[in-house]
Formats: sequence, structure tokens, C-alpha cells
Amino acid sequence: MKRHYIILIAALLSALPAAASGDIPFTLSLDKIEIPVKEWPGVHSFSAAEFEGKFIVVGGRTNGLHGFPADLKEPDAFPKSEANRTIYILDLPAGTVLGSQTTDALPKRIAQHLRATNPQYYADGNWLYIVGGYGESFEDPTLVTLPYITVLDLAALTNTILNGGPLDATFAAQHIGFNANFAPAMVTGGELQPVFDKAGRRQDNLYMLVFGQEFQGKYTRSGAGFTQEYLNRVHLIEMQAQRRILSVDLTVKDHCVYPDIQTASNLPPDNPYHRRDLTVAPSRRPDGTYAVTAYGGVFKNDVEGYLEPIYVQTDTTCVSLDEDTSAKQLMSQYNCAVIQMFDDAGKTMYSTFMAGISYYYWNGTGLVHDTVDLSKGIDGLPFIDSITTLKVNQAGTNQYLHVGTTFPPTPVTPCGAKTIRLGGAETHFVPSHDVPVFANGVINLNAITTTRVLGYLIGGIGATEPYSINGPTCSSPEVYRVVIQPSTPQNTVLLQAP
Repeated sequence: MKRHYIILIAALLSALPAAASGDIPFTLSLDKIEIPVKEWPGVHSFSAAEFEGKFIVVGGRTNGLHGFPADLKEPDAFPKSEANRTIYILDLPAGTVLGSQTTDALPKRIAQHLRATNPQYYADGNWLYIVGGYGESFEDPTLVTLPYITVLDLAALTNTILNGGPLDATFAAQHIGFNANFAPAMVTGGELQPVFDKAGRRQDNLYMLVFGQEFQGKYTRSGAGFTQEYLNRVHLIEMQAQRRILSVDLTVKDHCVYPDIQTASNLPPDNPYHRRDLTVAPSRRPDGTYAVTAYGGVFKNDVEGYLEPIYVQTDTTCVSLDEDTSAKQLMSQYNCAVIQMFDDAGKTMYSTFMAGISYYYWNGTGLVHDTVDLSKGIDGLPFIDSITTLKVNQAGTNQYLHVGTTFPPTPVTPCGAKTIRLGGAETHFVPSHDVPVFANGVINLNAITTTRVLGYLIGGIGATEPYSINGPTCSSPEVYRVVIQPSTPQNTVLLQAP
């Protein structure tokens, strides 16, 4: 069952700045997919993989945005009871949960890692690599950033869960590789991406850890009970899982880092790499070369969101980090679902952000930024419902608001005594298995010539108000089908900072 949302906007256009015609040459729409909450309650900040048409969710959290306790006497910001202990396998096109199984019977360290929040992860063929994250530690009774790397055999995992088998010590010995102490893995709130050279050639077994932080202890507003260090760097690591007859071998190796650790540790908090909880995705540059782009992130000077994207590309020594100071990503600073499409003919990159948490928000006529007042719970980074597209080509970079479309399209899901009306934070975009893509996974826009399903949106944090002090937040159980009309231009407004 689905609901197709069509929003009539003609009556509203007179109140808006002049809408651009043709700046975004495609139109996106969302169809809600109904999955019973008892089967899929919603999770955010998880690890994920797509394997043989199945979508697999591991770890993350089952509540909403973390709390803001004043000190250690108040309830935990990240209660252990809300860590997701269940692995879900979904068929997104069919809108069904195929199976689920808890991780409780696995060896303790592995089980703890598989319920961590905000780890870095990447699914590569039959293997899901999970790196770091914030959660329980075998060695420490509090919450810490974990130095663990876990690799899951996806074929064995799906077969076991779908056939009702146990995830236990025997399964772990035969189908999970684990490293309990790899220093570069000690990161949370960053992103893990495979490494391609500028020509789009995959560099075997090489991955980049992009930015993030090391956070040790329980979060409090006062700062009591924790230490925090932003990494300010990109780390290249080698990881290779190999199947043996009755085990999995995991080989990990430190490859290179930029800037070097000493330099990165001494950078001031307004440096361009001082980012966590950002969106990182494969991209193409206007010259056609392949890159990874870091979008948004927090906190510049410990209070602000970042507006300038950083392009990460390989070079002869390690990687280059190119901060585009001429560009301004005005919305969606926190990690959110992003749809990456490249027009190879016009050498134009389109990055569509599904709402989330933002430095600016749209008030109906223009962009607004709230003055920070932490005593009132206003941190200047509210939840929003705006969908925007960042357009990058030789002419420059602009961001466009999708007029009349929001995420979620219609508030329907309960959250406490209210309804989720602001979404996207920590939501995951899953491309359709048959969508045409370039070598690094960026969607080939020129190859899409008819209306079709582009992919799916799942999970994330749903908010009832822009700031959590004014209304509850929840893990969102909502799932949407994303449909593209490639030859119908989106109604848009060019965004400009106030």
C-alpha cells in the first residue's frame, strides 16, 4: 500500500521569490511505503548494506535525538537501553521486513560493536565493514569511541537470519572478522568511503575515513564526564576480508593520513576540517574527475555549521583536500540523505539533500538563521523539512530550494503527543539496484530517460519542532520511494544568504 503525494503550488508562488525554470532539469517526488511499525520501528545512525536486493540495517539507535543532560546526575544522553540490538533485513521495493535477529548471543565485543551509534561503514560486495562508532566498551563501563573494526559476511548473515538460525559465537567464529584495537578506527561521526583515483579506477582494499571525532565518556552540557577531540584529518586505511573454510580473515593496515596527526591536533576550532556528523558522498568534479565530497558538518568555532564543501581526491602522496570557499551550502549541515547525480554531457553535479538539520531555514520568503541562545535550547541548527539541490559546474555553485516539496511530504507519524513533520537527519538513501551509475556509485543522469524509481529513503530522526526543547524527536519508521521525472524541470528558488 502506498500514498502518492502531489502538492499543488500555483497559489503559493506569488508569495515566493521568482522561481527558477530549468536550473534543476529533473523533478523528484516521494511515495510513502507502509511497513507495520511492529516489524520496522525505525532506527537512525546505523550501519547498512544492500545485498542481492535486500537492505540490511545494523546497530544505531531506536530513540530520537540524544538528550542534553546538564551533568552526570541527570539521565544519560545516550541510554544503553535505546541502542538497537536487532539486525533487520528489508525488501524495500516490496515494503516488507524479510527477517530480523538480535545480536545478544554474539561474543560480547562484537555484540557491542554491532549496536554502536554513528560508526563509519561501507558494504563492498559480500562484506560489510564497520569501523569505530560510539557505544559500550568491553574494557570500559561507560560509553566510548570504539577502536574496533568488524566485517560481516553478508551472504551468511542473510541466509542465517532468513532461515531462523542463531547469531551466536559459532556464527561469529565462521562468518565475522574482528579487530579489537586499530587506532585509526577510533572515530565516530565521520564517514567511510572506498578510494577511487581521479580517473575512476578503484584502488583495491583502500578506504578513506573522512573527519569525525573521538568522544570518550558520557555527554553532558557542562563538559563533565567526557573528553572530545575532533580528528581534523582524512585517514586512508587498507582493509581486506578473506573467506577461509570455517573462518573469516580480516587484514587491516594504516596507509596514510592528511594532514599528519600532529598538525591536525594543533589546528584551531575554526579550521575547515573541524567537522563531524556531516554528509560525505562520492561525486564528480566539473572536469569529470572522480572525488569524494564532504558536505556541511559541525562545529566551526564549536558553535557553527560549515557552509563550504571540501573535495577529497587522491594524489601522489595521500589525498588532497580542496575547500571550495567560493561555494555556499546554505542548508542541511548535519548528516542526511543525499542523492548524487552527474550530468556527464553538461559536466554538472547535482546533490539533492533531504532536509535534516540546517544552519539556515526557509521561512516562506527567504533564509533565516537563528541567534544562538543555549539557555533557551536554541543552538542555531534547527530541524527542517526543505529539500534542496546543490548544483556544481564550471559556472560555479548554487543551491536551489525545491518549491512545494518537503520531507516528509505530509506529517502522519506519531511522535509522543505530536506528529513528525521535520525529517531527514541521519536518513539513508538507497539507490534502486538497476539505477545506472558511474564507477563510484554516482547516478548517471544522462542514462535516465523515462520516469522511474530512483531509490528509497529509510530511517533517521523525526522531529516535531525545529528545536527538541519544544517538542519530542523519535526514530522514524517512515520509508519512501523516490521517483524521478528526468525531463520535467523542478520548480525551484535560488537560495541566497541573508
